Amino acid sequence: GFVYLDLVEDISTSLLQFYTTHYRHSDSEVWIERIHRGIIRVDGNVCTDEHTTVMKGQRLEYHRPPWTEPDIPGFIPFDSLSIPSITLYEDEDVVLFNKPSGIPILPSGEYMEHTLLRCAQKHYRSKQEDQNEIFLSNIHRLGRGTSGAILFAKTKQSASRLGRQMTDRKMHKTYLAVVDGICSQDKFSIDVPIGPIPYAAITHTGSICAASPSGKFALSHVEVLQRDVDRNLTLVKVHIITGRSHQIRIHMAYAGYPLMGDPLYGIGGIPKGDLIDDRDVVPGDCGYFLHSWKLR
Repeated sequence: GFVYLDLVEDISTSLLQFYTTHYRHSDSEVWIERIHRGIIRVDGNVCTDEHTTVMKGQRLEYHRPPWTEPDIPGFIPFDSLSIPSITLYEDEDVVLFNKPSGIPILPSGEYMEHTLLRCAQKHYRSKQEDQNEIFLSNIHRLGRGTSGAILFAKTKQSASRLGRQMTDRKMHKTYLAVVDGICSQDKFSIDVPIGPIPYAAITHTGSICAASPSGKFALSHVEVLQRDVDRNLTLVKVHIITGRSHQIRIHMAYAGYPLMGDPLYGIGGIPKGDLIDDRDVVPGDCGYFLHSWKLR
């Protein structure tokens, strides 16, 4: 299982109101059932009354029962992922991994142990002689279906320094992508804003990132590397100035060249509305061809 820890920041609210407000992926009936099952604790004590008032500063614990995590294709069992074999560079401050496609970076949703972070933590813990906490912090993000270079800081100091570089846009990220269609221009830029639009399949927010006039500034520079006219595909190099969620997938689709195999984003940079196994597609669904190529 997994324990979700929260610190109440509101002046006062009911236990039920807290969870339905902060974890909107489940409705009130589901949270009432969980509270009645005794898997919610307030300041370490089991609480089974959803009307209990919780105050600012109190500590809440949701003890999620054990579940079976989905397999990662190509890594069954998941422990078959070898951290040394995917390490591109390492020193005392940072480590650069070559992330395989299909593996989430951080724990969330159904994936708590089958993640790059958890696997790396286990690797470093097995090498150390003391019981000191392992510090690893990803400096940027990659989608679950994206492969390639992902940078982690190994100390709080390097995390702070590199985080500032990211904020100041001093770290340059270049990707390779295979897109549908033949790009007519050798080089072009895409600057459509990216922001949330309604999307019911994302139950905890009710929205998804997409091309949106009311979104935040986003800029991608694209260069064609190869055109495959027979298969109607283009290999492109994409240098992103900003780092919006799913930026390359959205921008290339907006420009009329969605990523090959992308189950989510279609022409216009918005969800296509397709289904996978009778459910709506979500951003974590894989199949697209996107690779984090260079960091500098």
